[in-house]
Amino acid sequence: MRYFVSAADDERAGELTERLRNAGYDVVEEYEPGAVVLSVGGDGAILYNARRYGEPTLLPVRVADSEGNRIQVDVEDAVDRVSLLESGREGEDYRTVRHHKLTALVDGDPVRDGFRAMNDVHLHHASPVRAAKFGVTVIDGGEVVYETDGAIGDGLLVATPFGSTAYYRSITGSTFAEGLGVAFNNAHKPADAPESLVVSPGARVRLTLNETTYGENALLVRDDDPDPYRLSADDPVEIRRSEAAVEAIRFPDRGDE
Repeated sequence: MRYFVSAADDERAGELTERLRNAGYDVVEEYEPGAVVLSVGGDGAILYNARRYGEPTLLPVRVADSEGNRIQVDVEDAVDRVSLLESGREGEDYRTVRHHKLTALVDGDPVRDGFRAMNDVHLHHASPVRAAKFGVTVIDGGEVVYETDGAIGDGLLVATPFGSTAYYRSITGSTFAEGLGVAFNNAHKPADAPESLVVSPGARVRLTLNETTYGENALLVRDDDPDPYRLSADDPVEIRRSEAAVEAIRFPDRGDE
């Protein structure tokens, strides 16, 4: 196997690279498709590497000052875990979990090249002090399971199972293991708007921004990407699961479910 160490701190990346090479492992200087990415940091590092490298295989590695809901390996024992990955049996000593991303489409095309999300895609008003006004249709199994043309609130979020431990959980207080989660963020209208829905992996969520005096622009944000897509009232968007996926290495002896 080949490995690539990705860390925001170049010195930290260099130290781990040196440790791996001293242990005899093949570590490349630049990312190459097929290389296992040691994603050093917290949950944000996972999202960054998933976004930057497309469909990588990630081995998340936590450092002392990082938050990581999904990280099992500390930087101190990263070399030992690579050794287990090399010598162990897949399915017994480790396993590779495939996490599909989300995509957002306008007229059947991605809103922007490479616009995919590992955690979630969410809509909110371009101004943080104003509510978003939008229509939403949730289609699951060919049937409309929820629809309104007059939602008003802080926005709406569509999450993956991987992302359900992040923003989705902060809105709903819950997580889910399969399918897609749809969460209304502080919805004022309609009165019967559900706080959340969990639908099948093949479900589609259609959003239409309503044009009003102060609501003619909204932001469509993926994960923690600082570069959102600006959605206008003439851009109905559909959010659904992408065929693109990230593979994450998990270790059952670290309490993996």
